[in-house]
Amino acid sequence: MINYLTIEKKLYEKWKINIPFFWIPLDDPIDVNLNNEICYFNYTKLKENYDIKIIENFIQTKNETIIVLNDFNEKFTLEKIEIEKISGSDKFITNKNGDWVIYITHEDTITFAGISLISKLKEWVDFEKMKNPWEK
Repeated sequence: MINYLTIEKKLYEKWKINIPFFWIPLDDPIDVNLNNEICYFNYTKLKENYDIKIIENFIQTKNETIIVLNDFNEKFTLEKIEIEKISGSDKFITNKNGDWVIYITHEDTITFAGISLISKLKEWVDFEKMKNPWEK
C-alpha cells in the first residue's frame, strides 16, 4: 500500500514541493543548492526538439512504482508512464522515495529533478541552451 502523505513529505524535504501548490518555475527560481539537480523547459519546445518517450522509457527501466499527484487532488500509481495521458493540468510524477520528479504545468512548462533524470537529459543536443529559459 502506498502512503501518499509520506511521499509528499519526502518531496517537500528533498525538493521543497508543497502539493498542491506550484513549484519551479511557476513558484520560485531554482534553489542555488539544487541547481545541478533541477532543470525546466518550455514543454512545447521540448517536445518539438526531443522525443519525450526517451525519458518515459528510461523511467520504465528502473522498475519502480510510478506515483502521480495532481492538482485535482488525485493520487494514484501507474504501471507504465505515458506523460501525455496523465490526468491533471498540473501534475507531479515521482517514485515512492521521491528521488526524481517530473512536474508538468498548465503554463506549458516541464520541470525535471533528480540526478538520474538530469544525466539522461544532458545527452540531448542543446540541453544547456534550452534548459531553464526563465533563468537567463
